[in-house]
Amino acid sequence: MNNAKPPPSKLLSRITEALIHTRTGAMLLNFPPIAFVLERVARQHIEQSGLLQVAKEIQQDRVAYGDLNSTLNAIAIDVVETLDYEAAMVAPYEADGALPLRAWHTKVPRETVLQWEAEIAMLSGDRPISLTNPEIARVYVNRDSDALNLGVRASKARHPIMSDDLYDLFRPITPESTRPFVKGVQDALKVKQVIAVPFFIETSVDGRVDLELVGNLFALASGRLSVRDQQALQAFGRQAAAAILSERRRAYVEATLSLIFDIQTSFQDESQILQRIVDGVVRSLNYVGAMVAIYNPDDGSLPVRAWHTIMPSRQVLDWEAQIAALSPNHPVSLTNPDIARVYVNRPEYKENLSAQAFSTRDICTSNDLFDLFRPIAPESTRPIVRGIQAALGVKQVVAIPFFQRSGDGSTSNGEFIGNLFVLSHSEHLDSVERQVLKAFGQQAAEGIRNAQLYRDSQELYRQAENRRRAAEIFGKMAFNASASVHELKNRVGVVRGFLQIVPGIMDDKEISEPIFRNLDQMADMLDNLHEPFHIVPDTMVSIDSCVRRATRRVDGSYDYDVPIKLELNGKLPEIYAAQDMITEVFKVLIKNALEAVSVAEKGEHGRVLVTTQLHDSEMIEIAINDNGTGIRREDESRIFEMRWSTKSSGLGFGLFWTKDYVEGIGGTINVKTVYGEGTTFIVRLPVNRPDQIRAAADEQA
Repeated sequence: MNNAKPPPSKLLSRITEALIHTRTGAMLLNFPPIAFVLERVARQHIEQSGLLQVAKEIQQDRVAYGDLNSTLNAIAIDVVETLDYEAAMVAPYEADGALPLRAWHTKVPRETVLQWEAEIAMLSGDRPISLTNPEIARVYVNRDSDALNLGVRASKARHPIMSDDLYDLFRPITPESTRPFVKGVQDALKVKQVIAVPFFIETSVDGRVDLELVGNLFALASGRLSVRDQQALQAFGRQAAAAILSERRRAYVEATLSLIFDIQTSFQDESQILQRIVDGVVRSLNYVGAMVAIYNPDDGSLPVRAWHTIMPSRQVLDWEAQIAALSPNHPVSLTNPDIARVYVNRPEYKENLSAQAFSTRDICTSNDLFDLFRPIAPESTRPIVRGIQAALGVKQVVAIPFFQRSGDGSTSNGEFIGNLFVLSHSEHLDSVERQVLKAFGQQAAEGIRNAQLYRDSQELYRQAENRRRAAEIFGKMAFNASASVHELKNRVGVVRGFLQIVPGIMDDKEISEPIFRNLDQMADMLDNLHEPFHIVPDTMVSIDSCVRRATRRVDGSYDYDVPIKLELNGKLPEIYAAQDMITEVFKVLIKNALEAVSVAEKGEHGRVLVTTQLHDSEMIEIAINDNGTGIRREDESRIFEMRWSTKSSGLGFGLFWTKDYVEGIGGTINVKTVYGEGTTFIVRLPVNRPDQIRAAADEQA
């Protein structure tokens, strides 16, 4: 017997699975000590995988500092050479909350600084130490472990902070054991005081002006710093802030122009447009992740249509699978549009960030990633989602609604199209970011509109081509009909002449008069048929009568051993149309139904049912239902195409003409089918009001 205990991870999964969908389970798993453990486990799993660091390095490589680095280095040089400081450094504040050292200058030779750095690194063993490499010489403003760093303290205090200890500038980049060595470097440089000067840019959010941290300027002084010294350094800090802001705006403009170009080159593919937008948000604007959800007005849903993150897709899908494994009887997905969709009009979704952006028609933000997925993911999974959020360094989730432009070119009153979501390292969203993200969202709306216009133009071209081909077929039919009618009229003349010489016919008036009267009528009918483009006038038409006439014509012309059952309303209003054309519509559909049942070989169980009823007082609905072969799913979209037919001898014209005529008089025709079980064609024809009938009659006159 195997008495081995299951590993803790599996035991935790079993317990969570049993509690996942209960209110008690949600309260238990969100109880602070348990939630803390779950969050730490999820966070450590991601951090230990190594993928997060790789993703951040890839993202960092995309940040083109270029001229900005030159500007920051020039500022550090000016502080040393012009203001006579011993050394100066600049650390810009980056999206993940880091302050990396990206520019520095000292009075001592650069080689000496690098030698000191190497000696400090030797004292730290295997731990990488650097005072100049920005990938190592960086602290994080919101990490507790970095709280005593001089730059972090100044950033949080939002004003300059000074220290007499150079080590305060590098803790915890270098371990405590190296503190004496750093003190020796400070003495060698004759540094008496170190200052960290945070610099900011003004941002406007909802009409409120705020200061956004963009970096720190550090200076090493050989004497005590006065208020005027601090003010001078703050002026250099403002210069650095202006350079960083300029570079940020340049990157925004470049990303937006690149996105517009991408959309223009793929305007016909809606899915590709949306994917390029989320790719651009992450790769060009350096967000952690991005998604786009497109609104479906039919059911009020917002399914996710495109997504991208700094992490590999396989890792995201792995997290999704882990969350879903905790809920085997309740499908959970953060990326599958059939599951990851929000219903904006349902009360259980009102706290979802996507639904809030829909209802307010404005940007909505949250510091909780779970707000983006509630109630798609059960409440019990909140600690796991928070662990993922912490590992990715996501400080803010943003939902940006975008709209179709209205007639006046504005979007304020335009039709809602969808939401763009971004996951940000930053705790604040400034006015510039808002404008850029709105621009990206609006590009999504324009891209969708262009794709729809392209599809519509393709459909119009297809319809125009179909009508051209229909005209060609009608022309051939008219020519053939005209030739045949001419030949028939000649033959009627021959019959008439033959009858006149038959003995006894001319003498018996009771026989001769009806025969010759019928022959005269046939000749008149053939004369009319000889004009194939003769317009058939519209009249008041009874739908039920047309159905009966169509049924008689099918029964009289074809030999189908299938019963046709009629369930007619009998009290339907008449419509204004061409009786023969309406009758032909029903004849085509009833004949197709009989053929489908005959092919299915249903025997005595075969049937065709035709029903009529008034639909919404504005339309008459005629349904032709059969239990025949049905239509294959791959063929459903083609049945109304011209020259498409499942019959080897078919012209593929009947259903095409039927749909064209029905829609031409303001009606609709739709099909519901299950392959192997049967098909129902539903025709809806408009009930004309008296004023419409008079207008149509006047137009014909």
